[in-house]
Amino acid sequence: MLYFILKILSKLTLKSYFRRIRIIGKENIPAEGPVIFIANHPSAFMDPIMVATTVKQPVYFIAAGEYVGKGIKGYVFKKWLHMIPVFRPSTRPEDVHKNKDMFNHCFDHLTSGGALLIFPEGVSITERKIKPFKTGVARIARGAEIRNDLKLNSHIVPVGLNYSNPHKFRSDVFINIGRAIPVSSFITAAESSEFEEVEKLTEAAEKALLETTLHVENNADDSLLYKLNSIYSRDLKQELGIEYNEQEREFEMQKDMLEAIDYFRHSNTQKFDATVNAIDAYLLKLQNSGLTDKDIKELKFQKSFRRITSYILGLPFFLVGLLTNFIPYNLVQFILKKVRFHDNFQGSMIVAAGLIIFALFYAATALLLGIFTPVKWWAFAIPVVMYITGVYAQMYLAAIRYSAQRRNLRTVSRNNKVLIEQLLVDRKNLVALLESCRVEFEKSKA
Repeated sequence: MLYFILKILSKLTLKSYFRRIRIIGKENIPAEGPVIFIANHPSAFMDPIMVATTVKQPVYFIAAGEYVGKGIKGYVFKKWLHMIPVFRPSTRPEDVHKNKDMFNHCFDHLTSGGALLIFPEGVSITERKIKPFKTGVARIARGAEIRNDLKLNSHIVPVGLNYSNPHKFRSDVFINIGRAIPVSSFITAAESSEFEEVEKLTEAAEKALLETTLHVENNADDSLLYKLNSIYSRDLKQELGIEYNEQEREFEMQKDMLEAIDYFRHSNTQKFDATVNAIDAYLLKLQNSGLTDKDIKELKFQKSFRRITSYILGLPFFLVGLLTNFIPYNLVQFILKKVRFHDNFQGSMIVAAGLIIFALFYAATALLLGIFTPVKWWAFAIPVVMYITGVYAQMYLAAIRYSAQRRNLRTVSRNNKVLIEQLLVDRKNLVALLESCRVEFEKSKA
């Protein structure tokens, strides 16, 4: 029961934390039979929550033993939160012998038709990169099949978690569920084939997950892709007709951009170096001016009567959301400022703290209203109103900040017209250069 309550609360929390959540590929999840979900691991505790709220099946998690703990905490985590502890030699060498129980627990769960979630990279680091797989997924899948005489019909399903920035509030996430891998097609019952079969199944699982994620080989490519996105992606999406809600097309566009980076680095070094130098020079000029490329691209945008009207009409809802969520919101901010977390845990801790504090605050508010007011249905309606208006208040504040940024840009453009005109020319020339690169790359693929 606790698992399902937390699943609902987690869904609501994630919907308020992320600006866009797009999920594709649910049809790839087998309708019946045991499943091992595998996912990349860029954001610590947020990743299992994201997968568990995406799939229909109740999921059991393979989790590091030091996080699961012992005593009452261990009991709750294992019994109610579906965690199966695994002990790593690097952190708990004295408990590695207990992993035999972990394997048996996984075998039993899969035999009963259950679902597991495993992060086969074995570590969480915020990178757009898939690290080499551990063999645990294949060993668990193979062991369960052999225990059931190769009749279990289990599948491995890759889930690509593609965050724009998992540690940034109101960012985006694209969840890409790949095709299921039938485990039995890799397995025989011969003990002499164990090593080879585990290796082949691990390789197949790694390849499948790579296809569902944006995999950037090195920091240089990641940095260049970030720069290209800050300058060119808006123009490119407009050119390709990619709409706001078409995150899967954005994903494919990002993969093409990575492929283009690799193409020019190796086939046209002169143009590659010239383009990178032009990008860096333009971004440096923007940085020295205190502006962004978005400012320059949208310089001619005028005040919108529709936007101003929406601000006026939305003000009452904003105030309700602001006032009713003021205490839990600032309490979360206070805790996050006082407690230091590793960078890889920032987004996870924001989501976890928000889930707990807002849920308790809403529940307490509902309880007090139910006790001290004659209209009992308020106890159910008010938390819903608080949540909806709270999310709206965040959107309203983002719009206000954008309008303030536009006012600042208009001020800069009036006071330094020469600089703005030069930046406009630089941007036009740079986009033209990038367009020529795109055309050349498309021709190379034809």
